[in-house]
Amino acid sequence: MALPPENIGICESKGFEASLSYTKTLGDFKFVVGGNVSYAKSNVVYVDEATGTLDWQKEEGKPIGSYGLMYDAIGIYRTQADLDKYPHLSNVKLGDLIFRDVNDDKVIDGKDQIRTTKTNTPELTYGITLNTSYKQWDLSMLWQGATKVWQYSFWESGEIGNFTKDFYDNRWTSSNIDSKYPRVYDRAATEVGYYSTFWLKSGSYIRLKNIQLSYTLPKVIVQKLSLSGLRMFLSGSNLLTFTGLKNLDPETLAGSQNFSGWSTPQSRVYNIGINVSF
Repeated sequence: MALPPENIGICESKGFEASLSYTKTLGDFKFVVGGNVSYAKSNVVYVDEATGTLDWQKEEGKPIGSYGLMYDAIGIYRTQADLDKYPHLSNVKLGDLIFRDVNDDKVIDGKDQIRTTKTNTPELTYGITLNTSYKQWDLSMLWQGATKVWQYSFWESGEIGNFTKDFYDNRWTSSNIDSKYPRVYDRAATEVGYYSTFWLKSGSYIRLKNIQLSYTLPKVIVQKLSLSGLRMFLSGSNLLTFTGLKNLDPETLAGSQNFSGWSTPQSRVYNIGINVSF
């Protein structure tokens, strides 16, 4: 007889939220500025892990939703001297990633995979709003951001798809051994594509999420047009983003295999319109 499934585990999450706003009026000029911040940190206190689970592979003590087991990449095999120096998997070639021998047994295998403390759920999120008006003019904007968040910036390239231009231009070759990236790979079939910390990048960002500028016609003009109101506006979304993340939208939600490269980035949106009231 098999044991019945049980919901066993203890987790905790702690944090805080805060918001603040300020309003000021100076004659025809009025502005309201506000901000909010939210911090939340989670921890797996207890989970019924398999007997013999290595300390560096345990879920306990890690955040909820931390990235799964992966090799700890510490560099690229740039020369034959590197291949001779470090233990490696049997199929490794020049241009592949160097994986850390975690248990120092001179063999790279599943026992060298680690569980990181990084997740794609931000610990800290924040927003800044600004609303101003002067006579018939109005301007509003929303900035939002997040930090202590990570994205797995891997694309299943090779036979299944293309490489990004950034990767292609900066990949390892025999004539570019000091490259930013390893050699070209075919999905996860080659060592470069194995789940590793090399592809785990900070997803911190700040973004101009929304902005709108509008003008409301004075009542004297509107009445001459036999209208009760007329307002013209320009607006946009996702117009500016500041992030160290390359080739990915920092707001990307990871796919089923935690590959952020599978998701379509958000589009910049521009709008122009007129609101008419009769």
